[in-house]
Amino acid sequence: MSIKISPALMHEPVSKFATKELAAFKSSQTIKQAVDSLRKQCMHERIIYYYAVDDNGKLLGVVPVRSLLSCDESKKISDIMVTPVTSIKEDATLMQASELFVEHKFMALPIVDAHGKLKGVIDINCFTDDVSGVSKRQDLEKAFQLIGVHISASRRVSPWLRFKDRFPWLLCNLSSGIICALIASQYELLLKEVIILALFMTVVLSISESISIQSMTITLQNLLHSKMSFARLVRILRRELLTSFLIGLVSALCVFAVSFIWRHNISASLIISSSIVIAVSTAGLLGVLIPTVIFSIQADPKIAAGPIVLALVDVTTLLYYFAIARCFFG
Repeated sequence: MSIKISPALMHEPVSKFATKELAAFKSSQTIKQAVDSLRKQCMHERIIYYYAVDDNGKLLGVVPVRSLLSCDESKKISDIMVTPVTSIKEDATLMQASELFVEHKFMALPIVDAHGKLKGVIDINCFTDDVSGVSKRQDLEKAFQLIGVHISASRRVSPWLRFKDRFPWLLCNLSSGIICALIASQYELLLKEVIILALFMTVVLSISESISIQSMTITLQNLLHSKMSFARLVRILRRELLTSFLIGLVSALCVFAVSFIWRHNISASLIISSSIVIAVSTAGLLGVLIPTVIFSIQADPKIAAGPIVLALVDVTTLLYYFAIARCFFG
């Protein structure tokens, strides 16, 4: 299927450009059974990858052609398939598919539904002239470069359109800044009495914001490259919570040492360090949850997630900070 790329088209769902002709074997099949079934299929002249699925059609892996032709015919497909497999969701955009093609240099991508079932394939012919017969690597590189040109062209929108896409989300940061100022104003006397709390407030905020951005970046990559199930989200949240806690703990110990040596106020040092541990742990969780929620409602998490995550992290960090301070100083 050859199409003419346009900026509007790049935001269409990838399923509109998929081919239903694909070579999929059940993982329980033997290599002999798979090859026999392949001989009966009419695959035409196009780029083909071979995929392994379970009895319900869920994508499990990629079947290397070399293994299919050279391994013992009695072996099962599950013995030779390669995992994990990079796939794209059927409701993803052509832009997201283009980015995966350029990043991984694949010539085809399997398309899966929300449950991971194989629904079709999109190949590089959708973006370029027919390249199924190319033999020179430089020809393939030119094809991927062309896809990159298409991506760049689709992003050439007017400054006004970019403003409309980005500014509404940045209002989150403006709002959070005002809210943070209001929160701090409620503790103005405390900040005057214990000046070290004011000095280290920006440190606590900056550490929390950095962790949230790191978590968000990793989550965005996961959302683009693989489907997000509830069980997988729970595993990621558990792993990110532990990682953020360890980072927060080490950061808190460093800040505690500096603040105590500087001001010799153990109560204030404990407030600052304990706030870091709690705030950083929360920031890691928000960095995972917010992009996932935004992605699930079909919004662009790359634009919206950052401002929302930072806004929530700033507000929650200050709430933790002053709530702990109140416990110490009343």
